[in-house]
Amino acid sequence: MGMETNQPDPASPKRPRGRPAKPGGAKTQAEIQRAYRERKKAMTPDPATFAGFRDQLMDALAGIERREQDIARLTARNAYLERELKLQEQHHTIAIKDIIGLKKQLAERTARKKPAKPG
Repeated sequence: MGMETNQPDPASPKRPRGRPAKPGGAKTQAEIQRAYRERKKAMTPDPATFAGFRDQLMDALAGIERREQDIARLTARNAYLERELKLQEQHHTIAIKDIIGLKKQLAERTARKKPAKPG
């Protein structure tokens, strides 16, 4: 039972530190610049792409404006309909009061017309 340590075996070769070397060796500065320019060119959209995006945004803005106009129109219509409903409620309340009054009058008249039965 010997003491075990986390020390590497002294017979194994030392590993180099850092990132492993790329196959084919290091790139020259000109190769790095060329690769950068190619990536940059691939990322730059063409004018047709911008035109397509512009058209989509214009369509979206037009749709939003139409929705805002619809909201304004519907808000005004809602206010009008609420006023109309309030007016109809008032007419209905007046009609119910009239009906109740007429029923009372009818009940009074029928009570007056019936003679008391002798018993």
